[in-house]
Amino acid sequence: LGALTLVYVVGELSHFLLGVVTTPMSQELHYGDHGCLSNPELGPQDTPQEEVYCYEGNSSDVCVDLWVSPSSNKSACVWDYSGLGLEYQLLAGPAFVAVFTVAGIGMGFLSDSYNRKVVLCCCLGALVLATTLMGAATHYWQLFLLRMTIGAGESAFTPTASSVLSDLFPQTVRGFALGVFNWGIYLGYGLSYIIGNYVTAANILGMGWRWSYYITGLLGLAVLLVLLLILQEPVRGAMTA
Repeated sequence: LGALTLVYVVGELSHFLLGVVTTPMSQELHYGDHGCLSNPELGPQDTPQEEVYCYEGNSSDVCVDLWVSPSSNKSACVWDYSGLGLEYQLLAGPAFVAVFTVAGIGMGFLSDSYNRKVVLCCCLGALVLATTLMGAATHYWQLFLLRMTIGAGESAFTPTASSVLSDLFPQTVRGFALGVFNWGIYLGYGLSYIIGNYVTAANILGMGWRWSYYITGLLGLAVLLVLLLILQEPVRGAMTA
């Protein structure tokens, strides 16, 4: 149960990480809309005396003139890629959701027809590989294809794990087991903010947001190894009354 829950955690972490790091990612890979953003290079000595609302800058000229530090001549706001807009919506929506929805039906069929441990490990492996490669992406189209792969990989987690859990736990505790498994949604979602924000801010080796994906990939690889070592394919219908 713990291993299967961790699989779900990794899947949701990989799923939601995009929304956390899309701004620095878009600024490096150049996709999405532009917007007026807070200047990350503004030092403590450049703090304005009054609150500056960068979102009020609706053009590049207005944005950079909202407030300028008299000591360093730096603007409090910068006009840059915001990470939002149609291209982000395509990554967050169709690239993931459409594939996840359609592939989930096929994954359910595979789970009913073949060894569920093999199906789950293969899909987790594909998701881990795609997540790691997200950190190495240099073009928008690469992000799109990798998001599709992540959606396809994660689509197997619920039907396969639910089937396995139904054969591992009797009806008296099956609901509890499925409830624990579903914790993975919220644990993964929460971790995406922790890893996406703090790892990006740490700027490991000067690579910023990329290490958020590398660390997620390493976590996924560790879970995959645990799954290979401890999960056994249960007898189908073993817990049927």
